[in-house]
Amino acid sequence: MTTKAQERKYQALRLYHSGQATLSDIKAMFRVTAVAATSEYSATTSQKLFLGTKERLDRLVRMTETRDIATLRMQMRFKSKSKLGKNRAEVIADFALDSNLTLPHKWTRYGSLVKRTKRVNPTRKGSSRGKIGKTKYIGFTKFNKDFDGLMKSMLLLTKDRTTKGNNIAKQLAGAKASIEVST
Repeated sequence: MTTKAQERKYQALRLYHSGQATLSDIKAMFRVTAVAATSEYSATTSQKLFLGTKERLDRLVRMTETRDIATLRMQMRFKSKSKLGKNRAEVIADFALDSNLTLPHKWTRYGSLVKRTKRVNPTRKGSSRGKIGKTKYIGFTKFNKDFDGLMKSMLLLTKDRTTKGNNIAKQLAGAKASIEVST
């Protein structure tokens, strides 16, 4: 009996070695990336850094969609709970490839993955060991740190904006009242 993890590894390795793992085949790339992003091949801390970057970028998108300054400040200040699907690796693969596939992904075989013979080889535990190396996540720590600094700076810019705005408006009104125009 083949487990789900074995099936996913088989499909990822088969797609990679068959030469079908091209950028035009987004489904194949999603499957390879999802397997490489599992806890077996990626450190949990790296996965969390990646998902933190995804959450920060999502927050930035949400901030550009709103106009209310109070809502904007609350979005900058608070962290929202990320809505992960069932599988962290699939969320990483979906975001990394910008695939917008439905999650959880259906791992049914297609194309060259469908077997052509009636023979069924027994599964061999550990047969994929050594075929996929450890996944490296580069630059996410620095990005997250820089993004958090940007959020702090934006909070400082928006701080006491209404008070300063009212003071500026009063000064402008006073300046306008003091100007006399004569002909």
